[in-house]
Amino acid sequence: MAEKIIMPKVAMSMEEGTIVEWHVKEGDTVSKGDIIAEIETDKSLMALESDYDGTIIKILYKEGASVPVITTIAWIGNEGEEVSEDKPKMRATPAERRKARGQKLSDSDKNKNLSGDNNKTIKLTNIKKITSDRMLKSHSEIPPVTESIVADVTELLALRKEFNESQNTRITINDLVMFAVVKALKNNPDLNSVFNGDSIIQKHDINLGMAVSTERGLLVPVIKNANNYSVSELSIAAKKLSEDAKSGELSASDLEGGTFTVTNLGMYGITFFTPIINPPEAGILGVCSIEEHLKMIDGEIQNRQIMGLSLTFDHRITDGAGGAVFLKDLCEVLEEPKSIFV
Repeated sequence: MAEKIIMPKVAMSMEEGTIVEWHVKEGDTVSKGDIIAEIETDKSLMALESDYDGTIIKILYKEGASVPVITTIAWIGNEGEEVSEDKPKMRATPAERRKARGQKLSDSDKNKNLSGDNNKTIKLTNIKKITSDRMLKSHSEIPPVTESIVADVTELLALRKEFNESQNTRITINDLVMFAVVKALKNNPDLNSVFNGDSIIQKHDINLGMAVSTERGLLVPVIKNANNYSVSELSIAAKKLSEDAKSGELSASDLEGGTFTVTNLGMYGITFFTPIINPPEAGILGVCSIEEHLKMIDGEIQNRQIMGLSLTFDHRITDGAGGAVFLKDLCEVLEEPKSIFV
């Protein structure tokens, strides 16, 4: 008896998935557990495994198709079995209909392409669609305030160099900022909170989100219980999540439960920006570039390394003074960094 292969629903928020690649073709014989397709969800890439032994009788959707969850995308069974080919009808463009009939582009169509009327339409990936929806929701429902400060990270950079050379490791600037954020959040629990209608819930654990740019869009994997990590452990966890995000190997749980997020644009030379809060979190820290500045210290002009920091927070949860105290505490950790490397 033929069995359905359906578009899986791997998270409550998932409404559709995109078939990135079929690993089988009609007529192929597969076993239970074989990977038959690669699916892009609203959060990550996943391998779709067969639940049955049998022959791929019919593939209903081509690669690149976005399909609602729990929809049949293929049939598996005994070779020669007849199966339903019903699927939601999708309206084709005139060009697609001409292509299906084997017709060439008309002279007028050719002239339009040659005359410069060749705008490019780029379909949003599921990840980009869910990101745009969440950011619109954030901007529409949360009253944001952004405050900025600069930190003198000259000593931090020097200690980082010594630490990396002595430990034969590579702790990044972003690792150090995230570790400092965790220390500052311990003293400022309002910014490790969520707004819940008529109450504010302060979270005990610090689950630190880190924005990662990928080819499919922006992902924010979460380092769970970051308050229990040393800087080396935090660095290892961050590297693993970043690699998994870029290779499409994140699980749904890797992207859930964040209480505060760090996003870094310093590598692009950005000196100030207004990051958008990732709801339902209370705040997000934007890390900016490090620049050389002359600074008077003890009556002497010195060349110092200065880093910009931009904090956006939910004004329903904390006010301007609360945000300022958090930034002050964060700067103290970054500017007196010996405790980071203990």
